[in-house]
This record gives sequence, structure tokens and C-alpha cells, in this order.
Amino acid sequence: MIHQLVPGLSAGDAIGNHAVALRGIFRGWGMTGSQIYAAARDARLADPGRPVSDLRMKAGDWLIYHYGNASPLSDLALAHRSQLILCYHNITPGHFFAPYSAPAAARLDLGRRELARFAGVRAIADSAYNQAELLELGYVNPRVAPLWVDADGLRRSAASPAGQAVQARYPRDVAGTRWVNWLFVGRVAPNKRHESLIRAFGNYQRRVQPCSRLLLVGAWQAYPGYKSELGFLIWRLGVNNVFFAGQHFNEHGLGGHYAAADLYISASEHEGFGVPLVEAMAFGLPVVARNCAGVSSAVGDGGLLIDHSDPDALAEAAQIMLGDAAIRAHYAASQPARVAAHNLQSVSAAWHDAIADFERSQQAA
Repeated sequence: MIHQLVPGLSAGDAIGNHAVALRGIFRGWGMTGSQIYAAARDARLADPGRPVSDLRMKAGDWLIYHYGNASPLSDLALAHRSQLILCYHNITPGHFFAPYSAPAAARLDLGRRELARFAGVRAIADSAYNQAELLELGYVNPRVAPLWVDADGLRRSAASPAGQAVQARYPRDVAGTRWVNWLFVGRVAPNKRHESLIRAFGNYQRRVQPCSRLLLVGAWQAYPGYKSELGFLIWRLGVNNVFFAGQHFNEHGLGGHYAAADLYISASEHEGFGVPLVEAMAFGLPVVARNCAGVSSAVGDGGLLIDHSDPDALAEAAQIMLGDAAIRAHYAASQPARVAAHNLQSVSAAWHDAIADFERSQQAA
């Protein structure tokens, strides 16, 4: 039997979504008793998992611990070291957050230090970048298994009444004038470098296409100081039509934002992977992103990666992608394979191979 342990299981959370997908996969393998044990459970979920106090491990069971930050559950996970599989989702370095929230920065730094406690256990990373971090900490042969990206669910979201309403809110045709929509999906947090994105968009709007919008989809309440700085920057630069849309899930029409967009663009300086990059490719969007951390693991050959942090370089890349059909077609040709690498079949196959390897090594020990 394979069980999972997560600090929280909530609607719309990327780690929670991945855990739910894995539960479905394991149950499809015949492990109908496979459970998710969570310290915090979202009642909105059809199956919100079981409380941590219910966890009972039997001989031959595996326990997958989804690790994305420091948690009191780490002690419980390590109590089952011989049966433990760490699933590493990356932790953003705390220095990004120190100017805005000292407690958040401290917790992230603690999470990165605590990761070293698990060196020696079996581990699976959800990107090659995350795998490299584990290797640097002394983990032995961590595997890579992809995150699930719910492309079909996003397409249904785009076609839903909520998704259609989103698209109507940002029309491409306004009184015969063609508007261009840039999109970024991700929480408004300092590592995402929204300020670089706003500067790049302002450059494009001023020099290329005044009839353009920047759609920023993601929760912003956690770091109000950072959000205020962004608002001041928009005012100072005189940039128009920047929309902070807030957090959206599929039921709120998230897919509609992708359907409304002409370009997906990311200035983020730190991503363990970057699920929205793959989601954008599921809609055939041109993708431009800063090439850093785990971004290349997500984009592959499906988008244009920029090695510079200069917003002007980002704006130029966006202009190239939007203005050159041949270049767009070149990158678009690789996108279906990138999306397929994160469907349920691919995730299932990767986990099946990893579990089989773990079982063989355990038997040989």
C-alpha cells in the first residue's frame, strides 16, 4: 500500500492537486485503500483525506511525504524512515521575502535547512532542478517524476460560463481594434519579479502596442508591501491596463485567462518547476520566460528562454514571439510533447518505475 502525508490538502493548491492525482493513480493500480493524511483538510474537496492521527503504517507500506517547507509533520515522516519516500517540491530561498516578511523568510530558510535531515531517504523530485538540489545535499540517486498538469480540466474551465466571462472581460477586438493580452499566473510574491514584468510590459505598450493588457492572476494578500510597491511602479511608469485578477481556480474560470491571452510571459527568478508554463502550452500560447532555476525543466523546447534579467530583453523577446509567425510555429511544434509529459499516463509510468526501483533496492538490502 502507498499512503501520502501532506501538511495541508486544499482546493487549488498545486501540491495538494498532485497528491490527489497520485492517490487516483495508486488506487488505479489496485491499492483502493491508498490514503492522503493531512494536518489541514479542505472541506470543499470531495475527498479531503484523513487526519494525520489516523495514520497507521503496516509492513510493506510506503509513505510519501510531500515536502515544500518546514513542517511539524517532518518528525512524523522521519519516524517511518525505512518506509519513507520524500517527494520534493522545492523551497524558495528566504532572501526574496526578507524585505517584506521576516517570519516568512525565516520559515523558508528553516525549511531549506530541515531538508538536510532527510538526506539518505528515498526521494523523488518533480524537476531536474529539484533533483540537483537534493544531490547537492547528499541524497543518493533521487529520481525525477513529473508533476501532473490538468490540461483537460483547464480547457473545460475555459469553456465554462465562468471561463467565458473571463474572456469577455479581456476582449481582443474592441471596436475594430486588435488588443494584445499578456498573461502571468502565479502568486504576487517577490521571487516572481512582477516588477520586471511590469517594466517589460510598459516598454512594449509604449513602443509597440498601446492597446495591450497585462493580466496577473494569483493571490496577492500575503505580501501587501510588495503589492503596494508594484502599484506605485505602475503609476510612476504610466503603464495602463495592468489587472491584478486575484487567485482563480478552474471553477472560477482560470482556463479563461489562458484562452484570452496572446502570450504567456514570466520574469520569475525562482521556480522549482512552474506548472503555469505547461498550462500555457496546453493552450498553444507563445511562451517567454526568464531562464532560471527550474523554468527550463518546464519549458524545454516549447518556449523562448531569456538568460537576462533586463526587462528590456524580456520585452524584446515578447515582441519577437508576437510578431514572427515562423518563430512561434517553431516553438509551438514542441509544446504538445511537453504537455503530454505531464499527463496522468506519464506521471503514473514515472512513479511506477520509481517505486519498482525502491522495492528492488529494499529487497537487496
